[in-house]
Amino acid sequence: MDTACSSSSVALQQALLSIRNGLCDAAIVASAHTTHDPVGSHCFHQLQMTSPDGKCKVFDAAADGYVRAEAAVSIYICKKQVAKRAYATLVHATTNSDGYKEQGITFPSEIFQERVIRNVYTETGVNPLEVGYLEVHGTGTKVGDPQEMSAITKVF
Repeated sequence: MDTACSSSSVALQQALLSIRNGLCDAAIVASAHTTHDPVGSHCFHQLQMTSPDGKCKVFDAAADGYVRAEAAVSIYICKKQVAKRAYATLVHATTNSDGYKEQGITFPSEIFQERVIRNVYTETGVNPLEVGYLEVHGTGTKVGDPQEMSAITKVF
């Protein structure tokens, strides 16, 4: 599945749902992103989405775009009963999408970001005030970072 920067999160959510719904006992969730096609990089540059100096300045007044990168991730998840050894417990995984907006796909929605964060805590029963670490999207863009920070601030 390709959902841009959320592909690994969507894959993890689907794997967890498949296990919880009894479709399988375990799943390997793997995702990779490569930037081997120069056309994509050129288009993002032309749209002024990428940082001209190649530095991602997350939550910074000097933020001027994100930096394209390559990554790969893989994780094995399974039902507790079939685990030979547990290294961690996956409590929940969820995603959302705000779909079409007049501004375009590159404009995030503070409302939907706040909603997905709140949904995680509602669905798991975890108190947001007990959270010690938060992994953010942090694109380093003048549009994305303020939307994300506002949503986070409203929840926490």
